[in-house]
Amino acid sequence: MRRAIDVHEEVRHNQWLFPYVLRERIIKVEIVGPIVTFTSIVMLEMVRVAMIRSQYKLPLFSNLFLIGAILLSLLLQATVVYVPVINVIFKTTPLSITHWGSVR
Repeated sequence: MRRAIDVHEEVRHNQWLFPYVLRERIIKVEIVGPIVTFTSIVMLEMVRVAMIRSQYKLPLFSNLFLIGAILLSLLLQATVVYVPVINVIFKTTPLSITHWGSVR
């Protein structure tokens, strides 16, 4: 394990990595509640679209633009949650498998 002084020297030399280094090596605290909530809302909206389509008895693949929009939404959600550079911008942390269990 590295000493705290080594981490602070690394932060001084790599200013652009400061939020990532600070979050991953010094604080070691995950704040996943807002991320789980945000991900749940996005997933529920995708399910809601499918439910509305089934209510009107529309085939699933009859609107390819809608399917593309759903796939793009899921891709952007995964990007916000899992890409490290984007994590720093949006102040998110990646979700583990146990966190995905609470996304319903």
